Amino acid sequence: MMVDLNEYWQEEEPSGMICLGSKDDQAELFWQLHTEEEAYVERPVDDLGLHLSSRLADAPARAKNKRTYFHVKPFIWQARIILTVALGDEPVEATSLNNFVDTPAIGRVVASDESHYERFSVGMGQAYLLPAR
Repeated sequence: MMVDLNEYWQEEEPSGMICLGSKDDQAELFWQLHTEEEAYVERPVDDLGLHLSSRLADAPARAKNKRTYFHVKPFIWQARIILTVALGDEPVEATSLNNFVDTPAIGRVVASDESHYERFSVGMGQAYLLPAR
């Protein structure tokens, strides 16, 4: 189920299956992906906002390089189910698959629609791919 991506997300790819509680309850996992190549000056780890020691912070910057930024957003498609319920004046006896219901029903489902699907995010990831030295 491919849909138009907004300007930020460049690709949408299937990734595999994900367990949702039990091994029998699985959904197909997809990735939204954004990549960007950017120039950077190789410095100690302060480029990423980390300061480990004054010795590293005082080290000279190396040549300008390019790195690739990856931003991924895994998601599953979730059905948007809309039920139309006819409410009754008096409660009726409800039934279920196992015929055990404590409460009487207040109406019945007369129509259902699950033609719309929406993304349900299950995480977020970011990484840089740096060139080998």
